[in-house]
Amino acid sequence: MTTNTVQAQPGREIVAGIDTHQDSHHVAVLDTAGRLVADQAFPATTAGFVALLSWIAVFGTLLRIGVEGTSSYGAALTRFLLAQNVSVIEVPPGDAAARRRRGKTDAFDAEAAARRALEERSPRIPKDTTSTVEALRLLSATRNLLVKQQKEITGQVDQFLITAPDALRDLPREGTRKTRMRRLAALPDATTGDVVTDTLTRLLRQHAIRWIALDTDAAALEKQLRVLVELRAPRLLEVYCVAAITAAELLVAVGENGHRIRNEAALAKLFGAAPQPVSSGKTHRHRLSRGGNRQANSALYQIAVVRLSHEQRTRDYRDAHLAAGKTTKDTLRLLKRALCR
Repeated sequence: MTTNTVQAQPGREIVAGIDTHQDSHHVAVLDTAGRLVADQAFPATTAGFVALLSWIAVFGTLLRIGVEGTSSYGAALTRFLLAQNVSVIEVPPGDAAARRRRGKTDAFDAEAAARRALEERSPRIPKDTTSTVEALRLLSATRNLLVKQQKEITGQVDQFLITAPDALRDLPREGTRKTRMRRLAALPDATTGDVVTDTLTRLLRQHAIRWIALDTDAAALEKQLRVLVELRAPRLLEVYCVAAITAAELLVAVGENGHRIRNEAALAKLFGAAPQPVSSGKTHRHRLSRGGNRQANSALYQIAVVRLSHEQRTRDYRDAHLAAGKTTKDTLRLLKRALCR
């Protein structure tokens, strides 16, 4: 349903805001005086995108569009708008306080997005979700899923063995995880006559075979990740303790259009490594950031931990801050922030 509060005037300048969802997108149009012109919902399909843009054009000359969720529900719409040379800025979700006062509807959220686009204070350029970096995201997400499944299988196998009959509980446990899984995968069919032993033997073998297949697939995906990282940012792999997996997470967070990150401080904020002041009275300190891209933050954490294990310079840095009264968490925060330089 469309709500018109100002008569359409094709010659005027307008901005739009879009509240994105899985099946539909709600659009609100404002004039440059901040008056609501119209709002309407469109299907989240290519045909819907065409209709949406044509509908907006009726009300005047479009200056820019503010879109919520440019990397999720609004990703396809953002790609379409950019391909049509429309100026798109990313807007964060609506103000929670305003929602409590006014209530929440798709129309309200779309209008709020339009008002943010109208203000255009520190506009956020949408992350480019095309080309090499998007392929990295898909590979990385798939590999993470496989690794998660491996961990779940490992946990269940360990739990099964704790309460297993003696013949299975006493199986050799030395060697790496992969060695143990290969040993379980090679278990012969059990015909002991004991239903628990026979069933558990079969399940352990099935779990181990699945674990090995997941491990093989994850290793293949890691090789593909490395090829793409070398293609997109070969110098990143030259940084000490940065592997293909962590490099991919960092590149995905930045996006294909890295120029949208204005400076080092903006990069640290994106990675969730920017210091957060928590001072009061005579206490002056900073804490770990809980914002930013958590996958990129996790990658920084892994790099920092590996450096602490293998690089004396990093250990000296940690020891100096610990001696100055910093906590271990503070030191890790400082290390992650330093890695953003």
